Amino acid sequence: MSIITLAQAKSHLRVASSSEDTYIQLLLDSVEDWVSEYCGVGLSESTHTERVDGGGTLLRLLHLPVISVTSVTDKDDDTAEDSDDYYASDYAVLREDGDRWNGGRGRWEVVYVGGYGGTGDSSQAVPTGLKLGILGLVARAFNVRSGERFSMAAAGGSMNWGDLLDADMVKILDSFKMGSFV
Repeated sequence: MSIITLAQAKSHLRVASSSEDTYIQLLLDSVEDWVSEYCGVGLSESTHTERVDGGGTLLRLLHLPVISVTSVTDKDDDTAEDSDDYYASDYAVLREDGDRWNGGRGRWEVVYVGGYGGTGDSSQAVPTGLKLGILGLVARAFNVRSGERFSMAAAGGSMNWGDLLDADMVKILDSFKMGSFV
C-alpha cells in the first residue's frame, strides 16, 4: 500500500546504507496501516460494496474519502436509485432533494470507490500533511527501535502506535480524521 517510498523514508531518516531497508519498510507499512485506521481514511483507492442503515439524510460510508458512487440500491425491494437523485460527499451519499433515505437497518447497498491516491479524474492525492505525519511516526519508531516493544512488534507481536504520538503529532493526524468533517 505504500504511499511513501522506501527512498523517501530513508531520506527523511537520513539513512544512506541499505542495511536497514527491510526494517524501515516494515515500519513504513505498519505505520501506514495504523494511520489509515486512526484517521478513518483509505491510503489507496479501491471499490467497496457496503450495506448501510437508512432513516437519515445521508448514508454514511466507511472507506473514505468517497471518490465516486457506482450504485445505490434499496435492498427491501431491490430497486436501484437513479444516479441523478443522489451525490457523494467525502464521507456519505446524500439525496439531491435533501430528503431522508427510507429507514431500515442495512437497507441500502452502496457500491463506491473510496480512498486516497488513485489516478482518475476525481481521485484525491494523499495530502502532504498526512504523508508528513506518517514520516514523523516512522522516524519516532526508528529512533527508539532498541526498545523491547518495537523489537516485539517487528517479530509479529503487537504494540500501540499511539504511544509514539505527542500533542503536535495528534494535531497533525487528527486534522485528517474523516469524522472531523461531519
